[in-house]
Amino acid sequence: MKKKIYQNLCLRNFIFIALLAMFVPIPSYSQDIGFEASVNTSRIDLGSSLQLSLTITGTQDAKSVDLPSIDGLEHRYLGPSTRISIVNGKYSSSIAHIYTLIPLKVGKFQIPSINISISGKTFSTNPINFEVVDQGSAQGPKQNGEESQALNLKDKVFLTIETPKTTVYLNEKISLTIKLHISGVSLRDIQFPEFKQIGFNVDEFQKPKEYQETVGGIRYQVAEFKTFIYPARAGKFSIGPVKQKSNILIRSTESRRRFGSRRLDSFFNNDFFGRPFERYQKHPITIESNELSMEVLPLPEQGMPNNFSGAVGQFEFEATVSPREVKVGDPVTLRMNVQGEGSLKTVAIPSLKKSDNFKLYEPQIKVEDDKKTLEQVVIPLSEKATQIPAIEFSYFDGEEKKYTTIIKGPFLLDVTKLDTKDPFKILEFGDEKKMEREEKVGRDIIFIKDHPGKFRKTNYLLYKSHGFVALVIATTIIWISSLLAYRRTVKLKTDIGYARRLQAPKQARKGLRQALKYLEKKRQKDFYNSIFKTMQEYFGNKYHLASGAVTVETVKNNLNSQKTNVKLLENIESVFAECDLIRYASVSPNEGKMREDYNKTEEIIDYVERHG
Repeated sequence: MKKKIYQNLCLRNFIFIALLAMFVPIPSYSQDIGFEASVNTSRIDLGSSLQLSLTITGTQDAKSVDLPSIDGLEHRYLGPSTRISIVNGKYSSSIAHIYTLIPLKVGKFQIPSINISISGKTFSTNPINFEVVDQGSAQGPKQNGEESQALNLKDKVFLTIETPKTTVYLNEKISLTIKLHISGVSLRDIQFPEFKQIGFNVDEFQKPKEYQETVGGIRYQVAEFKTFIYPARAGKFSIGPVKQKSNILIRSTESRRRFGSRRLDSFFNNDFFGRPFERYQKHPITIESNELSMEVLPLPEQGMPNNFSGAVGQFEFEATVSPREVKVGDPVTLRMNVQGEGSLKTVAIPSLKKSDNFKLYEPQIKVEDDKKTLEQVVIPLSEKATQIPAIEFSYFDGEEKKYTTIIKGPFLLDVTKLDTKDPFKILEFGDEKKMEREEKVGRDIIFIKDHPGKFRKTNYLLYKSHGFVALVIATTIIWISSLLAYRRTVKLKTDIGYARRLQAPKQARKGLRQALKYLEKKRQKDFYNSIFKTMQEYFGNKYHLASGAVTVETVKNNLNSQKTNVKLLENIESVFAECDLIRYASVSPNEGKMREDYNKTEEIIDYVERHG
């Protein structure tokens, strides 16, 4: 009885396969090459993007095309998208190169005819027209004959540069303000402004301020960057253009392409691919300001003091000497500081002139915020050093347009003779003069202990030793590792889903190795059977499903909940479709196609393992 049932089942399977071979048409690989261009919309808002598709039918080996430059448009290549279809037994394939177009102004645009050369023949597309309107106008035409405004992206985001005056003096401190205005668009990753620093010294930018400002009746969000510049030479100069890099969020509405023909729609159809969806993408943008002309005047010769060293601005000067009562050879500290509005880098603090009555050491100069300080050690060499002469500091005031001199001192000193009992040293260049009395060991210097003996540690505690701490740490690590290993073993025995997920990549690698062997031996059907089995077992283990329940739809449902990228889902559909096509139809793909499907399978498993 069992033998008869088995024979009936075999007969039914044979009849089913024979009917399938009779009714499934043999695909034809004879294809005509075609080239066409299309956009996903003909009317969009300024601040949005549209998608341009250049589709080449009859081949999948065509490379991407360099788009021509179009005034008012920026473009970026997104990547290729391949398609396979079977209609009435005719096999066809195509590749579409996808571009994002970003309008920079409103108006009507035309994408010109685009040429491509394939197998020595040139193919061309038809021109495409589309319109960019202000936000809120893309839903329909203007009413009452109202014309669209001549707006562009520069009306929504622009950069300005300001200074309090454009005629300045050499080395004068000038405030430079750069304002980034934003309205109706979103910017991310805003960087500090950049401009060529030719003929100017520039401070670092301060922390930017944010506020709102109305310009021409439009409310803008403003990011204000402030710094100071110092003209380094006289003449006429231009500041800018200032450039600022950031990313702009562009709204895009893209409709993904479906794979397969009408005959295969039931297999591939999915709302994820067929329904348009709205999203925002980051696109790099460089905002550029206007140039600012400036005239730098030389400092006037009339009234310039002899000791003038180039300080321009408004400054205060202080000088002090301490101590005032010293003995010959004792150090005296001279302190000077300059502070105020101006470039301290160009300020030279006055220095003392050499004198036979004083020994001068190199001054120590520090710059902190808006203050420059000098400290210098001065040593009187005789009782004749009764005073440190007056010190003069001169600067040019750009507001008052005149020179100012500040005088401090002279500084009187009370210098007395050195007592011969007090030793002192006078340091010379490579020479040393000293007066000292003789010291005797045992009277002036006495040892506390002649023989210290053997040293040993006191208050030694075991728990403070490095060895004990290392032992405790090692024991803790071993205990935690053992606990984790025990819990993992228990989970593998009790949680079947976890065990299958853990086993999934190992079995997938084994299946891919087997498929690679079939690929090298050019055994097409065995190769695609192995690829299909590997994908089925991998997703079955990954999502704890029976192998027979693994289909494209179940895989996509599990992946869609994780916001998987569209390219991955397209590859999964493509691999499953190719496996079904080869396994159930008389199709003999070339080795290149088999290698491509093998690489896609590897990428699918690798992506799911890293992001799943």
